[in-house]
Amino acid sequence: MDFPRTTKPIRSLPLIPMIDVTFILIVFFMLTTSFMKIESMELLLPSSGAPAHKVDANFGHIVLRNDGTISFGKRTVDPRELGSTLKTLFSANPDQRIVILAADRVTLQTMVTIMDMVYLSGGKSVYIKAWHDKPGQPATENPGVEMPAPSTATPPPPAL
Repeated sequence: MDFPRTTKPIRSLPLIPMIDVTFILIVFFMLTTSFMKIESMELLLPSSGAPAHKVDANFGHIVLRNDGTISFGKRTVDPRELGSTLKTLFSANPDQRIVILAADRVTLQTMVTIMDMVYLSGGKSVYIKAWHDKPGQPATENPGVEMPAPSTATPPPPAL
């Protein structure tokens, strides 16, 4: 027996309304996305392969000692005085570079606080160097204080 088969009509998917909804969602997400300008400070860290050179006198030196004292150049300062000194320095020379010389037992929080102070005062470039705190010896005369040559390589883009 051969029964005739009935063919079902093929329903088409309405594409026009789907495209409309897609574009409305795209416009919605474009309008509600906030675009931020991320400000950052150039931080130059020592690298093992770069040749070292002596710290240049054109750098401002901030010395963080093991006993908690902070020196700017050869003068001991408190954090408030350091902030006002940095603002004066950066208002006179906005491209001034700063070297932070941190002793062995200086905490990371102290270093970040000083880096924030430099940034908020207008600093754009900071070198960080560890050095051995010897009582009575100024940091600029410490023979162990050497700066690596700044890296010219472009850092990789951040991962998304």
